[in-house]
Amino acid sequence: MDLEKWLEDWTACVDDIFGERIRFLGIQGSYGRGEATAESDIDVVLLLDGLQLEDLQAYDEAVSALPMREKLCGFVGGWEELIHWDKADLFQFIQDTRPLRGSLDDLWREITKEDIQRAVHKGACDLYHGCVHKLPTSPYLDDSF
Repeated sequence: MDLEKWLEDWTACVDDIFGERIRFLGIQGSYGRGEATAESDIDVVLLLDGLQLEDLQAYDEAVSALPMREKLCGFVGGWEELIHWDKADLFQFIQDTRPLRGSLDDLWREITKEDIQRAVHKGACDLYHGCVHKLPTSPYLDDSF
């Protein structure tokens, strides 16, 4: 897949619908990190000035004709709503987002050292939880482990 061409098509699609309301476009996940495989989802980020239910419906209709639609996921949200997120979660969001258009710098300025420490702690807790939750039933666990 030609990611850059696909992103150009997606960008044109959302521009047609939302135009000046778009505050930010980005990509996250494995494609954003350059680690995508054939099975990877395409995690895009679309931030509007604000978000209404009608915006989600219009977005879903508009992107339905895009190639690889079945792989499209990600985050469609409102800027005004995002600034009220928990700052530790906001830190994670910013760190996993590669900008395509616009900037998240205004959001970054809201994050403190304590928010970052909380995000790291929460991430470690989530990893621990995932490991102990899955390990007893893992098909890779045998006597040699």
